[in-house]
Amino acid sequence: MSFSTRITVRFGDTDPAGLVYYPNIFHYFHIALEECGNFRLTNGQQFRHF
Repeated sequence: MSFSTRITVRFGDTDPAGLVYYPNIFHYFHIALEECGNFRLTNGQQFRHF
């Protein structure tokens, strides 16, 4: 199974060099996991197969 989504990186999520502050990566993973679950549930797939 593959899934992709777009996540907006906000200015406050970066340091002065424009790099994403590394703990925010885990927040982005969590957002992607929720989006994947929402996608699968709204397209008729049962949660137990997730």
